Amino acid sequence: MLIIRDATGTDLPATVDVHVRTWKDAYRGLVPDAYLDAIDAGAWLERQRAGMGTPGRHRIVAVLDGVIAGFAGCGPDRDDPDLSEVYAIYVDPGRQGHGIGRALMDAAVGRLGGRVPPGDSETGSGRRTVRLWCAEGNAATRRFYERYGFVADGATRVYDRDGLSLATLRYTLTA
Repeated sequence: MLIIRDATGTDLPATVDVHVRTWKDAYRGLVPDAYLDAIDAGAWLERQRAGMGTPGRHRIVAVLDGVIAGFAGCGPDRDDPDLSEVYAIYVDPGRQGHGIGRALMDAAVGRLGGRVPPGDSETGSGRRTVRLWCAEGNAATRRFYERYGFVADGATRVYDRDGLSLATLRYTLTA
C-alpha cells in the first residue's frame, strides 16, 4: 500500500539514497560519468538536513510496503516568493511508472495551494502558480511534467553545483 506523508528527520538517509540512485539513473549520459560516480551521499545528506525545518518548505515521502520509494520537496518559489515551486521530485528507479510520482506531485501541488487532489478538501485554495526546473536533456522527466499539466514557459538557467553545469528549463503550472 502506498502512503504519502510528511517526511521526518529520520527519513533523510532513505531520501538521500533515493535521490542519489535516481540521479545516477536519470542523468547518466546527460552529465559526465565521473560526476555521477563521485557523488558524495554524505554531503547530500548534510545539505538536506540543513534545509529541514525551513519555514514554508515541505518534504513529502512516498512509502510503499514500509520502504521510502520517493520524495518531493516544495515551498516558496526561489525567484519569486509570491509563487510556489516544486524543488525536487524523485522516485526510486525500480519503482517508476507505477503512479508514485503522480501521487507525490499531487501532494506537493496540493500542499502549495494548487490543485486539490481528488477526495481532498483540506488543501488548495483557488488558483496558484507552481513552478519547477528540469534538466533540458531529461526527456522522460519532461514528459512526466507535461502529462501532469506543466508547460515550459521559456525561462532557462544553468544549474551549477559541485563543478557541474547543466542547462535547465522552467516549467509552470497554473493550478
